[in-house]
Amino acid sequence: ENSTGAGFPGNAGNPLRTLEGGSSYAQLQWTRSYGPDEELRLSAYYQRETGQERFIIPTPVPGITIPVDAGHTTSRSNIELQHTFQARPDMRVVWGLEARKDSVTSRQMFNTGDAQTTSLVRGFGNLEWRIHPLVLINAGGTLEHYSLTGTSLAPRLMANFQPMAGQTLRVGVSKAYRTPSLAEQKGDVRYYYSPLGTL
Repeated sequence: ENSTGAGFPGNAGNPLRTLEGGSSYAQLQWTRSYGPDEELRLSAYYQRETGQERFIIPTPVPGITIPVDAGHTTSRSNIELQHTFQARPDMRVVWGLEARKDSVTSRQMFNTGDAQTTSLVRGFGNLEWRIHPLVLINAGGTLEHYSLTGTSLAPRLMANFQPMAGQTLRVGVSKAYRTPSLAEQKGDVRYYYSPLGTL
C-alpha cells in the first residue's frame, strides 16, 4: 500500500493531490524431476494493482469544472504447464501450455466503470537437435488464441554452426506477432463538464 503526493501548487491542470495505491502478488510453482534429463513444471500466479486519483480542473466559465477520476484496478491470473525432456542423446524437447486472463477497470481510460477483460490461451514447443558435432538446429513455435485478435501461429527455425570454440555462426528465420493492449483496442478517454463542481 502506498500514498504519494502529486501535482503542483497553483497549476490548474495538475493540482496538488494525493494518489492512493496498492498492489498484491502470489505465485505457486510445483516441479517434478524424473531424472537428470526430464522435468515437469506447473506454475500459477495472480497479481492485482489498484489506484485512486481524483481531482477537479477549473475552467474559465464560472461554476463549470472538469472532474477527473483516474482511478484504476487491474488484475492478471496465469497458469502454465511446461515439460522438458531428452528425446534422444542428440535431441532435447520442451513443450507447454499456458492460459491467462486480464481485467482492467478504469473509467478515465474506457469511459465506463465496467471491467474490460481479455483472455489468452497458447501452446508452445521447441526442439533442439544436434545433427552434427558442429551444427545445432532449433525448431519451434507458438500457437495462441487471444480474445481481441484471434488465433496466430509464430514459427521459428534456427541453425547454429560452431567451427571453433567461442565462435558461433547463427542463421534463422522467424515470424512473431505483437499482442495489442486493452488501451489500444478499447481506449475511450473523455472529460465531462460539470456545473456542480463535484465528482
